[in-house]
Amino acid sequence: MVLGQQLGKPEYIAYAENIATNIPQHISPPSETVLAGLAPMNYHEIPYGHHTHSYLSIAHGIVDLAMATGNPRFLLEAEKIFDDTLSTVWMNGNIPEGFGQLFEHRCEPCSMVDWVLLCLKLFDATGEPRYLDAAELSILNQLPFCQDFKGGFAGWRNLDRHHWMDRNNWGTVADWCCSMHGGLAFAYVATHIVTRNQNALSVNLPLDTQVDLEPDGRAVRLSQHTQWVHRQLRQTLSIANREDADLPIKIRIPYWGEDPQLNLDGQRQKLNARNGFAQVLIPARSEQTLELSMRLRLIVIPPRKSILTLNRPAAAGKVTTQALQYGPFALMFYREMYPQITARDLSLAVLTDHGQPIVSSELPDTWRASGAIPLLLKAQLNDTVHVWLTPCANTTLAPFNVIDPYVMRFDQVQIQP
Repeated sequence: MVLGQQLGKPEYIAYAENIATNIPQHISPPSETVLAGLAPMNYHEIPYGHHTHSYLSIAHGIVDLAMATGNPRFLLEAEKIFDDTLSTVWMNGNIPEGFGQLFEHRCEPCSMVDWVLLCLKLFDATGEPRYLDAAELSILNQLPFCQDFKGGFAGWRNLDRHHWMDRNNWGTVADWCCSMHGGLAFAYVATHIVTRNQNALSVNLPLDTQVDLEPDGRAVRLSQHTQWVHRQLRQTLSIANREDADLPIKIRIPYWGEDPQLNLDGQRQKLNARNGFAQVLIPARSEQTLELSMRLRLIVIPPRKSILTLNRPAAAGKVTTQALQYGPFALMFYREMYPQITARDLSLAVLTDHGQPIVSSELPDTWRASGAIPLLLKAQLNDTVHVWLTPCANTTLAPFNVIDPYVMRFDQVQIQP
């Protein structure tokens, strides 16, 4: 399609339209089926059990096709694929290798990257924040989690025990498909932290960045610094608007943020929110500091669901374990902090103070501080041992040296006052 546009070859675009028209229109939801082989699946066992990497790669290409041709049919097709895939997304934003298998079984980081790209491209096309919600879950959790602590990407660093229970996988870093797609994802995410259209500047993700929005850097310069401070996110933007016109800015208010507060140069602003974004006007020829702060919310994720499917039926299966999410972060118990705890299935009580989780910003001494999220939640395992839960992104900073190094789903979850 891109070649068709650049080379003036309409037959290339026609071929892309033919692919989009003939892609299977159905996706098999998670089931209780476990297959020994890799996807693509045996259609006699799982109809529409497509290889997720291949299928989602085509899906985000369909969004490109919709934007290039202006044909709304293709955009509707991509949106349907997004909606149908939601039931397959794991609690940490991961994706399996094949549609239709047991929920949270046999991951594929490349498929997760294709999912992120589909979400971000759908946001580009529609401006709908629900696509950012879905992308963010993977970006802040599984994307860094499957990055090895020495660099590169490793499929065995994931929620599925199928991979990391095999010692032969430990320390194996893919230098083929996963690594190439992981780098692509980071680059694509970087271009979507802040975006601009003809109407406004849009701040989409709570990640540090600095951008110049004209080649010479003289029109608009924006930097964002994100702090996870105990029970709050503080998102600070420094904006230099050197244009002769006022600059509208939209800042995303995510689903997990409570009691959002907006300050402009230290002065509280009335929150003017539309379609999931706070609206602010930066005067012409001015420099302003904008701060958005939000309380983080503790959410129990039911069995066979993710934060994206709380209002949908659970995936098929008999698994009864639950998970926890704090703000945008999937939480894990990291065994190597507590080598004395060897039990496989753990009940968990999250301790609270005046109804709020007890949070620490002191990272373990053995972790590299650079890139770590200073956010640990106090909990109690099996009614006896006090431990700290960490965002799964933090284990990027440490090697896995034991069988069953982490737990992200728990036998039972309670919130203990």
